[in-house]
Amino acid sequence: MSRFKERWPRLVAVTSVMLCTGILSAQTDFGFLNPNESDITAESAKAVASGWIETLGRSLDSECRQQFLIIEGRRVWDFSSPGMNVQVSSPAGQIVHYRDNRHLATIRKRWARTGQVYFADEGAVREKAWQVARSLGIWPDTFLSSCKLTEERINSSLPQDLNDVFGKYRVIFRPLYKGFQFSYLQPMLILNFDTQDGTLYEVEYDKEFEVESDRVVLSESQAIDRAWAVYVRECSAVGIEPRGDPSEARVKIHFAASNGFAGSPDTYKAWPIRFRLVYRVEFGPLKEVVPGIGVSDSVNVCAESGRIWGGAILRGSG
Repeated sequence: MSRFKERWPRLVAVTSVMLCTGILSAQTDFGFLNPNESDITAESAKAVASGWIETLGRSLDSECRQQFLIIEGRRVWDFSSPGMNVQVSSPAGQIVHYRDNRHLATIRKRWARTGQVYFADEGAVREKAWQVARSLGIWPDTFLSSCKLTEERINSSLPQDLNDVFGKYRVIFRPLYKGFQFSYLQPMLILNFDTQDGTLYEVEYDKEFEVESDRVVLSESQAIDRAWAVYVRECSAVGIEPRGDPSEARVKIHFAASNGFAGSPDTYKAWPIRFRLVYRVEFGPLKEVVPGIGVSDSVNVCAESGRIWGGAILRGSG
């Protein structure tokens, strides 16, 4: 799940705002909040936002409000108007969020929802998505990991038989680093397209990351032994019997951030997120939490140092 999922409830900066042509300083309960000296200026961020919006055949609304925010540790310049919302990373000068409010308003009001399909096939969606991804600036080694057609209810409070739906293509890109994938949470680029007219109405881009370790020193068997010892200890601490057996452990190697499991650091709390190449050692049966996605108890072991780098024990998974 993207870090933006809880974007507004976890907003740090409560800001005063001015028109895009004005100068802004953000105010919190602790005083005024300003970009770092190394961050790009509001004017530069606006140029980035305007330049990319033009690739969509639109322009940044003249009445947009400009504000500097910190969201889950990420510093951004935010440009908001009734028609759209665009955010630019102030350290990197990178588009990180886009939302076409005007288009979403037409969906919610059921204007001109005909049920027609804009894209000839999934291949056309993928081609369009690659064009958008390149316009945003993607990682040197990128792959398209998912392209799914889904339906969403326009108004979730209405009974299903009275509720119109609209279709969307959700396309996800992810990077490779030295040939290895990252954990499923991030970094990633998510694009949402309306199936009826092909409009790109939402972008979420977690591009920035930091790799602390990318070497493999431990063997797989050493990682399993280390993970099992920690897993047994942590199960005992929460009163759960260990599931499975080390001889049946499932092992993957990829980059992962640490979540504080078993005394490991919580590298999600700083930006950019810090990753290490790890052995992900899974124990016990898989539990399907959402259709097609199974999870299980797991322990991440740094492939270089053997340090525990996150993990999880599923409560009540049997």
